[in-house]
Amino acid sequence: MAMGGIFQKAFKSIKLTKRDYDPEIITVSDIELPIIYKDMDMDRIIRDVKSEFQTYKSLGYRFKENKELQDKEYYSFQIGILLNGLKHDIDIKIRNIKEYIPSFIINSTKENLQYQVSEIVKKFDKEVPKNIGDIIARDDFIWTPIEAGYLLYYIAKYKEL
Repeated sequence: MAMGGIFQKAFKSIKLTKRDYDPEIITVSDIELPIIYKDMDMDRIIRDVKSEFQTYKSLGYRFKENKELQDKEYYSFQIGILLNGLKHDIDIKIRNIKEYIPSFIINSTKENLQYQVSEIVKKFDKEVPKNIGDIIARDDFIWTPIEAGYLLYYIAKYKEL
């Protein structure tokens, strides 16, 4: 047997294969969060996510047109809070979600909702440094109310999907 054949056989069992990305499958393992979220306890995570729901509602985003929701008004810290809630599998029930979220998000198909959330996860993973600090994350305005809305709706509904 040639040397190449020996090495090929020896390493065949440990060969790493790239996972095919399926946008319909979102797992918490896909969400890699910066260190600033690692020490948050469950009570704080739930409190912060509930606060984001209230903020979204109070800013009246559900009444705004899609075009008005394109501005980058959300910072990475807020989106990280929502992703942290997903990572920790929190269960927040919102009685009348229509009072919070724009109808075009609520009327999304399951597939579109999952796709949008997976795109947000990919963007967060790509654009937010894992060593980002609290202060910088609070000044990093790269997110739209649409992205926040999809995450909020997903958090409220994903256990039902």
